[in-house]
Amino acid sequence: MTLIALTVNNGYTAEHGYPVLIADILISSPDGDECMPTPTYINGAKRIFSDNKSLKPFGLNQKLYVINDRLCVALGGNLIQMERFLKRLKALYSSIDFDDDDLWRFVDEFSRDEGRGMIAIVLKSKAVAEGEFDFQVRCIGLYNENLVKSRLYGNVIAGGSGAPQFLEFIQSDTKFFTDITDTDAFLAANQSLIAHFLGLEISNAETLSKYWGAGYEMIAFENGRFVKLKEYTVVLLYAPFGKVIEFQAAPFSTMMVSYQEDVMLITTFANNVERIFAVPSITYQGASLEIADFEPKHEALFMSYIFNDVDNGNARYSRAAVFPRNRNEFDQTPIVFERIDGKLRLWKDERQDVAMLKTVLKELGHD
Repeated sequence: MTLIALTVNNGYTAEHGYPVLIADILISSPDGDECMPTPTYINGAKRIFSDNKSLKPFGLNQKLYVINDRLCVALGGNLIQMERFLKRLKALYSSIDFDDDDLWRFVDEFSRDEGRGMIAIVLKSKAVAEGEFDFQVRCIGLYNENLVKSRLYGNVIAGGSGAPQFLEFIQSDTKFFTDITDTDAFLAANQSLIAHFLGLEISNAETLSKYWGAGYEMIAFENGRFVKLKEYTVVLLYAPFGKVIEFQAAPFSTMMVSYQEDVMLITTFANNVERIFAVPSITYQGASLEIADFEPKHEALFMSYIFNDVDNGNARYSRAAVFPRNRNEFDQTPIVFERIDGKLRLWKDERQDVAMLKTVLKELGHD
């Protein structure tokens, strides 16, 4: 199954809004294998799946696609229908000069005739003035129950097995931290969603067991064009606290995301193991991919904390902090990465950990 979602905020970019597309990368199937490694469970997730589970992890594929500067799409559901729809979309509308009405006719006809087993969010832009754009969306397989409004995220639509949990969280009073205070704050808030759900999945498989997750992609609108978030790094920290223990947030999983030849690469460090996952498009034809010696600059840093209250039955609280302009420099950012003798090293500023703990304690009513 899947999660695809669109958030459109109207608070920062006048009446035309600012859209962000998010999708997971997991493909589930009755023929799947719970022992299949994923970026979040590099040794497989057998312990969270049982024989009575109808679906299991089957593969990893991209579900977000930039067709051209002003057209993009999120796909989910039946993989054969997704592939057919994407191929035609690229063949017919790869030029930015496509006819808008013709595009919507194609989408409507496909949804009626061939796309009944898939879901899609098709998003296009149109320049209306200097530096201003109008956005229009058309969906396949999504209805009114898939649409909500949020104080922070504006108009939100989501589909797939992950939609109920995603929309419920969207409507809650989310508490994220970012060092961004200008119009990029909405982008950072969406990036915080990725950090939050990755944290839940890695810590207790909360999303993977419901057939969605394993990693995430994002499409944003920057400088008049749709673009994917090309690089980001996620660090998950386990942070037990209580009266009789010394608080120390310890990182136990790191994921670095980048792209090479339109293949999404995820390098995961967990359990003293480094593993690289290649996530192709659903139309990828390459037989093999020689992975270049490349590492993200960690300029987009997502930190996901799992706080464990040992004094109250090990109650858990998850919090995310996003640094979209991380500099990866000592005394400048909360986490610094360096590769020494072929191994990735991580140095952490505990002041960030303490600040996040204070936020949790304040919410719990503690001084």
